[in-house]
Amino acid sequence: MSGDFQVVLDSLRAMSGSFRTEGDAYAAIKPKLTPPMADSGDANLNNIMGVVMECLDVLHTKMGESIGEHAEKLQASHDTYERHDIDNRALFDDLMPAD
Repeated sequence: MSGDFQVVLDSLRAMSGSFRTEGDAYAAIKPKLTPPMADSGDANLNNIMGVVMECLDVLHTKMGESIGEHAEKLQASHDTYERHDIDNRALFDDLMPAD
């Protein structure tokens, strides 16, 4: 494997790990970002705040899922590059005569 290519593989692996770690951290703070709703004393305002809080919850859920998907995509890219490098090396070894 060439030195430049190894850097790409190492970088993809590191980025995947970072996204996975940060995704877990984001999931851990999500409850703090969507606290229980206080009663305002006004039914209409409570309904509006409820809708807003539901939207925030959905957005935070989607953000956490997106971070996790990025981690998976980076890992898949790493695995694909690594698999193709192994395939190319095997092809090269098959084509070159043994000493």
